[in-house]
Amino acid sequence: DEKPEVLHKELQEASRKNGVKWIVKKPHNWAGGISLETGRNPSAPKRACTFPWYSLTILWDGLTVTCPQDFFGNNIVGDISGESLREIWNGKSMLEYRNRMKTGTFSDIKTCAACDRPERKHFLGLPTSHLMGFIRESF
Repeated sequence: DEKPEVLHKELQEASRKNGVKWIVKKPHNWAGGISLETGRNPSAPKRACTFPWYSLTILWDGLTVTCPQDFFGNNIVGDISGESLREIWNGKSMLEYRNRMKTGTFSDIKTCAACDRPERKHFLGLPTSHLMGFIRESF
């Protein structure tokens, strides 16, 4: 068995040769989908997640969800078979979802309630654990 570090290096080299951008991020609990020690502090104040302002996820069947961690389609906001991405992005469901994030009223949204991202340390609204990666990806 090869060590993960060796496989990681080989994958990075192969990706670079093929012009693929390789990004490694620290894991989180995938919206409560896995048990992972991430320093989760359920009593910490919940902050708004940044995903709804820069991300929209299209599932295999064309349904769109607010979060890339919503693997099971718990928070559907549209369907690309009948709506454009622009209509979904600016639609009532997405606007309501963003408003709930801003006002901190998302504890009843299954995917958000179990997620550890809103509990993490933040700087300017971004989780500090992902800040450098976000900057690298953006510029």
